[in-house]
This record gives sequence, structure tokens and C-alpha cells, in this order.
Amino acid sequence: MTIGQRRRREREQRRRAILDSAKRLFLHEGFDKTSVEDIAASAELAKGTVYLYFDGKEDIYVSIVEELMEEVARQQLKMVAKASPEEALTRLGLSMIRDFSRNKMLCDLAHRNIAMVQKSLSPELKQRMQMLFHKQFEMFVEQFKRGKESGNFKIKDAEALARVFIAFLHGLLPMMRGGEAAQAAEQAASLGIRTFLAGCARPS
Repeated sequence: MTIGQRRRREREQRRRAILDSAKRLFLHEGFDKTSVEDIAASAELAKGTVYLYFDGKEDIYVSIVEELMEEVARQQLKMVAKASPEEALTRLGLSMIRDFSRNKMLCDLAHRNIAMVQKSLSPELKQRMQMLFHKQFEMFVEQFKRGKESGNFKIKDAEALARVFIAFLHGLLPMMRGGEAAQAAEQAASLGIRTFLAGCARPS
């Protein structure tokens, strides 16, 4: 291994340590009660070192959500590959519910805390967050467009319908706290998704 390769590996290890420490603190202490000093101490790094990698805790937060959402997007792309629009939308909708039910970090960081954190984000960080959710939105829009173009869906505005569909799913997320409540929410989502898509279908 060359000196340059070793330095790159060390930089990545320090960045990873910062992100992992911040995840734990944000989850257990909350975003507001966590400082850059806390993150640095947890990662066993100097406070100044953290600022070599991130502009502040807001930047760290957005970077964590980016990682989480990018992993979700990779899984969703596999789900919809070769699926019909109806099946793709069913899979996407159920995956959103299941992800938030089973992944506490995703649920807490990317949904429950987002309104509070948004207030302290710079315009640049807000734009990064918006791009993340826009990518997910576009995935739903694409499937509604496919259904319309194939003649399976009798719809006019794929984007508007995607917004309504996602709003329905988001309405179920507060129920996703594990146990029976989460199971009930997943059952409601399954029924709601199929009913919603049946309403979009062109009469046979």
C-alpha cells in the first residue's frame, strides 16, 4: 500500500467514525442536544478534526440521511426491475412502510426529526435534502407514467397522483413503532395501496 492509499484509507476511517458516532448520539440524545464536541469525543477525535470533514452537525446529519436514503433507493431499484407498474408501486409502497417500521435509524433521522432539523439547515443543505426526497418521488412518478403509457392506468397527471400516493403512505408512518401497531399499519398499507391502484386502473 502506498503512502497516498494509506492516507486515503485513514481519512475515510475518520469520516466513518464521525458519521457512526453522530448516528448514535442523534438517536440516543437527539439532534438538538448533540454538539460537535460530543461527536468528536465519541469518535475519539479532536473537535477541529471534525471540521476538516464537515461544516457542522447539520452537514453531518444530512450526510447520514443521504447514506440511508441512497441505500433505500438501491434496494427499491432492484424491487421494480422487470415489474409491472402496478406491482412496482405496490412493492415501493410496502417497502417504504417496512423500512420505517424495521429501521429505527431511518424512521427517527429521516422522518420524525426532519421538521425540527430543517429549521437549522443552510440553503445548500436544504437543497441536498430536497434532492434526496425528489429522487424517491421521481421513482413513484416513473411508475405512474409507465402505467399511463401502457394503457393500464386511466390517469391524467402522473406527478399529482404520485404526490397523493406518497402522502397516503406518509400518513401511516406515525403508526410505525413496532409490534402490533406496525403490523396493523402494514396491513392497512397493503389494502390501501391495492385499493388506490384499482382506482387508477382502466376498466376492462
